[in-house]
Amino acid sequence: MILPQSDPQNTSTPTIIAVVIMIIVVALIFFFHCSLVYLGKREQQKVRPPPPSDIRIEKAWNMPPPQYTASAP
Repeated sequence: MILPQSDPQNTSTPTIIAVVIMIIVVALIFFFHCSLVYLGKREQQKVRPPPPSDIRIEKAWNMPPPQYTASAP
């Protein structure tokens, strides 16, 4: 009777430890993923300047004269 009582305790303790380790691993992966997403959004904001519309308007104003000069000759 002592061995069957000790076996469930031995089998339940490793499962509890495994569940705790899995929860910690999942939490670490989640925080690592969130930090990568946050850093990626910050880098995208640095790469893209806030006023890209001004650059597009300047390009739109600068583009037609070469088209007219190319079609004239």
